[in-house]
Amino acid sequence: MSSAIKKKASVFVVENEETFRFFLEKKIADHPAVKSVLSWAGGEEFLQDFTPPCPDILFIDIRLKEMNGIDLARMVAQKAENCRIVMLTALSGTDFIFQSLKNGAIGYILKNDIDNLHHYIDIFLNDGAILTPEIALKIHRSFHKRNPESKIVLTVREQQIIELISQGLKTKEVARLLTLKEDSVRQYIKRVYQKLQVNSRVELIRKAEEQGLL
Repeated sequence: MSSAIKKKASVFVVENEETFRFFLEKKIADHPAVKSVLSWAGGEEFLQDFTPPCPDILFIDIRLKEMNGIDLARMVAQKAENCRIVMLTALSGTDFIFQSLKNGAIGYILKNDIDNLHHYIDIFLNDGAILTPEIALKIHRSFHKRNPESKIVLTVREQQIIELISQGLKTKEVARLLTLKEDSVRQYIKRVYQKLQVNSRVELIRKAEEQGLL
């Protein structure tokens, strides 16, 4: 990008992890076209301050404290049309990807792909939308990997539970992310164990992969 480009873009960030949030602010501010970066630690805090119009880009993590980022994206999209909402998260479950796009996100970026953030910002500022290569491949596989002979049928919530467990989240973290009570999550896990006929999280992940559920 030419050094003559004027800084004009505003970027908002909603990110739960303080250290990563500060790192993200600095990285975004270093982009030649970005004039200002503001950040919030949670969804409710952001909604209290937010009034339309939207910034040029709004980055949202899914794992927030008070509400999950997908719900926040939906609320923002309802308050302001044509908002460039981008999920920037460590979660790569297909259900979270689809739900994010359904609720207004134009992009889905994994935190491990943060080195390419300036390139993605260029795309968003030029009215583009993007799924990072890893996410695009995951979506592609989700359409082709399902085992047509499998008789295992999961609810949307059960699918979410499996995807979160596969990424190493504990029961408490799953409950917070899905806005459920821990006892409810345990009941979902128990039902998933029964459906897949497994007795541990390791067996659950292996069986889910074999059945094309991950």
